[in-house]
Amino acid sequence: MVEKIKEKVKNAKHIDEKKKSVILEKIEEWKHDKEAMSLIPSLLMKYYEEDIKPILDELGLTD
Repeated sequence: MVEKIKEKVKNAKHIDEKKKSVILEKIEEWKHDKEAMSLIPSLLMKYYEEDIKPILDELGLTD
């Protein structure tokens, strides 16, 4: 699932390149934390809700 999120972020036209870089960096950091793995969608929403919500909605990862 993490790879799908990363790919969607990379291809998202609505997120500027600077934000993409930060988002992808955070995903990589969290990827190595076993607890964070299950929290990635909520962690991303906390920091980048405006940018990441459409991606998580599309992947069925939001309520």
